[in-house]
Formats: sequence, structure tokens, C-alpha cells
Amino acid sequence: MSQQAISSTATPVEEHGLDCTPPDLLFVCLALDVPVGAAIKIEVGEFVLAVFNLDGTIFVIDDVCTHGPGSLSEGYLEDDIVECNFHNGQFNIRTGAVVSPPCTVPVRTYAVVISQGAVYIDPNRPRSS
Repeated sequence: MSQQAISSTATPVEEHGLDCTPPDLLFVCLALDVPVGAAIKIEVGEFVLAVFNLDGTIFVIDDVCTHGPGSLSEGYLEDDIVECNFHNGQFNIRTGAVVSPPCTVPVRTYAVVISQGAVYIDPNRPRSS
């Protein structure tokens, strides 16, 4: 799943010349940018994120593994489990929970909002399980 990092510079959704970005949300990418069954790495502001498309549902987590320097967007995805490409630890992309060692600290997940095909996260609120 090796992907090049994308800096999110696309414009948030506009309607009739007005910015329709939901308040307090951070624009990440377009949903179409993330192939089904894959992940992409997105750098937006201070965030480095792994964006997954699991059967048409978008999930966003921190890209950096909590155990080492591995990139979770470059890991192996099976169902809702991503395996880090560094030490093979695994996380649930829905909850951030550690599934297998050597990882012991969960990865941060983000609440995702899709609006007119644009993916947004609430950087201040984790995803509800």
C-alpha cells in the first residue's frame, strides 16, 4: 500500500461562491482520492494522517505507529486491521485499539465528516467507537 504523501491543498467545498466548510473541521482530502481497500498519507497543517477507504467508508488515524517510525498508510490492510510496516504491530482503524504486539499504545482516531465528497476531521474530537 505504498503511497506518496499528499499535502492537502485542494479547496474545501464551495457552493454559489461561498465556503461551505463545516465549522471547526479540518479539510483532509476528497473521498475519491482514497481507493477502496487502500490508504493514503495526508499532511495537513500539523497533522500527518493515514486515510483509509474500507468498502466505501472513510477512516482517519494518525499515520505514525505508536511503537516506532512506521507509516500506517504504508502498512498492510485486511478488513479493519492495519499492520505497521515497521515491526508488524496491528491496529484497528475503527477504534485505534492495539490488535497485536509489539505495539501497546492505541493510535489516535478522528471523527470523520464527509460533505459533498470532501473528507473533514474534527481535530479536537476522537472518533466514537
